[in-house]
Amino acid sequence: MKRYAVIGLGVFGMRLAGSLEKMGGEVIAVDRDPAKIEEIKDAVSVALVMDSTDEDALREQGIDQVDAAVVCIGEHFEANVLTTVHLKNMGVGLVIARAAEGIQSQILTRVGADRVVHPEEEIAERLSRQLCQQNIVDFVRISSSFHAAELSAPKAFWGKTLSEIQLRQKFGINLIALSRSNAAGKEEHVPGADTRVEEGDKLIVVGRQNDIEYLAGL
Repeated sequence: MKRYAVIGLGVFGMRLAGSLEKMGGEVIAVDRDPAKIEEIKDAVSVALVMDSTDEDALREQGIDQVDAAVVCIGEHFEANVLTTVHLKNMGVGLVIARAAEGIQSQILTRVGADRVVHPEEEIAERLSRQLCQQNIVDFVRISSSFHAAELSAPKAFWGKTLSEIQLRQKFGINLIALSRSNAAGKEEHVPGADTRVEEGDKLIVVGRQNDIEYLAGL
């Protein structure tokens, strides 16, 4: 079982801590606000009222032993930075920090954050694509170059097999799974070359943004 620390229990931190615990992780949730700790205590392994800018307090609670820590402090950027520095100084292998804007991201990277996330920005990007490109059901950035997306199979693909469509060769897209609704509900599977695409199918793909957008526009 992997151990995680989620520090800062705003909306993002609360959801993240609860999700990690549900997925089988052991979560230590930390916040200065007793009311937030009271709210989450039954949903995680450990819930602590604590000042995360106190390195000694972090060590005393074993947070230096977690596999990964996510710093979700949104309102006090100085506390976000100090907590990130302490976690790296203690030897936490993976430290992910939340940033609200570009300059914050640069600062957090410079002080040692292994990864910086922008939840509001990412949600806005996903929603804008869903609204503007109706065939895109969901869209997630994996790296600066690659994205994962779920999109409705273009009409041009209906009735054709995957070997005929040649997603990788013609579009630069890797198909991860195919989702199809039937009488029993929604079913996802890894398709073979002879799988025939039907109307209503959803394709879960990985590729470059421009290639996915082109595919969604067919």
